[in-house]
Amino acid sequence: MIPATMAGGAITGVLTVTFGATMAVPHGGFLAADHLGKPLLFVTAVAAGSLVTAGLALSALAALGLEWALES
Repeated sequence: MIPATMAGGAITGVLTVTFGATMAVPHGGFLAADHLGKPLLFVTAVAAGSLVTAGLALSALAALGLEWALES
């Protein structure tokens, strides 16, 4: 799971820099949302990174034969 998380974080970081999304304060979270530059692009970058993480993690579970972990 660590490689999936690293890949998702890398995608988020690359997209955030590419989009020029900025954070004017040194802390994050919903309390700092009004300090975001280009907030919609920031949310898009985070969503894309989350999808990459989820996709890689699910494919790793399937490749390991852990289909039972994917069942709801």
